[in-house]
Amino acid sequence: MLINLLENATRYAGSEPSISVHARSAEDAVLVQVEDNGPGIAEHEREKVFEKFYRGQHASKSDGGVGLGLTICRSIIRAHGGKIGVRERTGGGTLVEFTVPLAAETQQRSREASLDS
Repeated sequence: MLINLLENATRYAGSEPSISVHARSAEDAVLVQVEDNGPGIAEHEREKVFEKFYRGQHASKSDGGVGLGLTICRSIIRAHGGKIGVRERTGGGTLVEFTVPLAAETQQRSREASLDS
């Protein structure tokens, strides 16, 4: 899934791509963000890009994509109890972020460790 997000960022970031990946814990989940400096995704398309075969206005017909990557990403994230979304990156470009809940065992260890502190 992360490879798909990085390939999309590379594909749409333009001739001088700048791509960043950030990850951190957020309550009982992991938050991952992939951002690029491309043209961005128009607000009215931000939910549509997760639909099967939908390709944004900046997608080239010859770039090899068919509009399934983000659909598959969303299915994987949802299967793990997480969420995924797209928003505008500060300064322009696209930020795709997803959260995935920590496993119950990992959550319990974290709680126990904080009680021991």
